[in-house]
Amino acid sequence: MVPSSRSPRWFWGGVFLAVVSGKVLGMAAKSSTSKSGSGFPPWHRAKPAPVVLLLGKQRVFADRALHSLRQAVLSQANPADPPEVSELDPAHYVKGYLAQLLSPSLFGGAPVVVVRGLENAPAELLEDLVSYVSALSQSSAGAEAFLFLTHAGGVKGKKLQDLCKGGAGGHAAVFSCDELRWPEEKQRFIISEAQATGRGIEPAAASALVDAWAKSSKNFWPSRTSYSPPRGTSRSL
Repeated sequence: MVPSSRSPRWFWGGVFLAVVSGKVLGMAAKSSTSKSGSGFPPWHRAKPAPVVLLLGKQRVFADRALHSLRQAVLSQANPADPPEVSELDPAHYVKGYLAQLLSPSLFGGAPVVVVRGLENAPAELLEDLVSYVSALSQSSAGAEAFLFLTHAGGVKGKKLQDLCKGGAGGHAAVFSCDELRWPEEKQRFIISEAQATGRGIEPAAASALVDAWAKSSKNFWPSRTSYSPPRGTSRSL
């Protein structure tokens, strides 16, 4: 049976948001496309590298890619010598701290450093990141750490982005976390999420779900031109 677009808005909205957020249909999507609109492999194909840049505005995809990367590193590590995983907060960064986190530990495996939100990173952090990746790109030795980065996009940190996009001498990889803009992308995502659970969903049903949510969301949110505030209140929202 194919879902109807006449089903209640709350039903379709809840199901669709649950699917996209990953709260119902589980982890890693496996879409049929090998490249995203940005030209880089999509987030669910992310594999550990000395430097990994997750580029795009969709935080859900970036979070899930980071989880997958961490699990991959931990699964490959010696259980008796596990890596130390650190999350670096850009808002409270002190220059030089990155080098400390990336230094090999005497008591553990290769350190793993995660830095989120580079689109808002201070200049000091971006400078240290550029220095580290630049030095890595000119090194023939294998890296002794993993650096996982997220960036929503934009011109800030462009030098770092360019270094990663260029591969940094084979040490860096970029994966796309673009938002799903087109109905076909959303349909493929829903199908792949369902397949990941072993349940599956018919393409027609996935398409109807996308269409129903699109129609529902348009009807749910009133336009500013149609909004009339009560007397004595401000019109601005």
